[in-house]
Amino acid sequence: MGRIGGVVTGKVISVKDPEGQGRVQVSFPWMGGQNEGYWSPVATLMSGGGRGSWFMPVEGDEVLVAFNQEDVGSSYILGYLWNGQDTPPSSDPNLRTIRSVNGHEIQLYDPPVSGGDQGYIRIQYARGDGGMNVVELNNLAIVIRSDSAVVIEAPTVTINGRPVALSAEPI
Repeated sequence: MGRIGGVVTGKVISVKDPEGQGRVQVSFPWMGGQNEGYWSPVATLMSGGGRGSWFMPVEGDEVLVAFNQEDVGSSYILGYLWNGQDTPPSSDPNLRTIRSVNGHEIQLYDPPVSGGDQGYIRIQYARGDGGMNVVELNNLAIVIRSDSAVVIEAPTVTINGRPVALSAEPI
């Protein structure tokens, strides 16, 4: 290959790093011919000995690749890209979202304070059968919704409030 200045796009062809170093293998479809890249480390938050954020791409994802001093044999994954086929999980700029391939989701809705809209934090677990479990924290309440069991396990459970209402009716 040789030398490439700047950054380029690539396509993830494997996430199974044979050395367990958190690298991905990419191809460069725009090059044509033999275009498999080398194993490339992923730039991520707080990386270091046994710590950091762990968000790996999925095979087929488009990635942004840079080369250390233009050396094609020394590439780094700077991030993952949305494109015409792969779209973001939301178009709301006030909604910060982490969504997994299986639909598990963490949302932080952070609207402008001056707008009067209330923010929230929501954690959603998507079950394989289409069911959901949701925990939502907002300015008014903590809400736990589940279409299956809700279990609280602790040596002591204290419910303190006036009034305390128990209901068999859906909220």
